Amino acid sequence: MLVFVTKEIGRKVVALSTQYQDLNHHNFNKRSNYTISSVKRIISTSTIACHLLPFPKALFYCHRMPQTRVFQAALAGEDGRNLMSTMVVCHMDTSTWNPSHIAFKQVHLTPSSTTSICHILLDTDVMWVSVV
Repeated sequence: MLVFVTKEIGRKVVALSTQYQDLNHHNFNKRSNYTISSVKRIISTSTIACHLLPFPKALFYCHRMPQTRVFQAALAGEDGRNLMSTMVVCHMDTSTWNPSHIAFKQVHLTPSSTTSICHILLDTDVMWVSVV
């Protein structure tokens, strides 16, 4: 993974992923309501997302993500405690996306250079960012 990442976006990279406040994070109810308690933009010139694939051994699908912004968001549980810090990706230009993509159906928008789609990454994903 690191060989691919450094070949694509250079040697000065940082890997980011979900960080749990409590190491016993498997007790979290993933279907609970969460509140975004803070957001910090990660300044980077290039990004690559790596997604864990359903395979008997660790296998990731990694892809470069042009025209995206990366944020680190703290999520608080219903009791107000910060439970985790997770990665949020905003795709700033969706003009080349398929109009039937589920994201557009959910937000009732169409692809365009001014339509952005943001989503939280899974806790098994790794976001690689170039260090500015």
